[in-house]
Amino acid sequence: METSYRENLIAILETMLEQFSFLFCDPIPVEEIRSEETHFLRSALSFTGPRCGVLSMMVPNRLGAVIASNVLGTDPDAEDAINNAQDALNELINLLVGNLFPDLFGKDALFDFGIPESAGVDEKEWNKWLADPRVLGFSIDGEPALLYFNLDEA
Repeated sequence: METSYRENLIAILETMLEQFSFLFCDPIPVEEIRSEETHFLRSALSFTGPRCGVLSMMVPNRLGAVIASNVLGTDPDAEDAINNAQDALNELINLLVGNLFPDLFGKDALFDFGIPESAGVDEKEWNKWLADPRVLGFSIDGEPALLYFNLDEA
């Protein structure tokens, strides 16, 4: 990943997490990521235009529920938070793309965005991401999170 894209992505993730769900994050090396969880949420948003690619994020189920609970104003163990965890992650991906692209490509660049594709995944998929050099690691309020940004020429 190009350094300027990486820096912008990190800064915007920090801002969006704080504004959207009142959470804080720190980038950490992927090699240092550890999770006791075996079930994860993944959200991916594809795009085409001057550049094409995908922005994806994967978090443990528990962190998804924390994000949703902070948005909804409930407890992370509340049924609403658990049931809306995937939707909250999808909305976070939408916010990331919506704020990242004008920074990277200018306000006049036109892109076509898909809708977030979401899935529950297991630790095998989590471990596959950990081995991918394009993945960025984060600690979000002490919980691990992975972000993947693939950018190709159109």
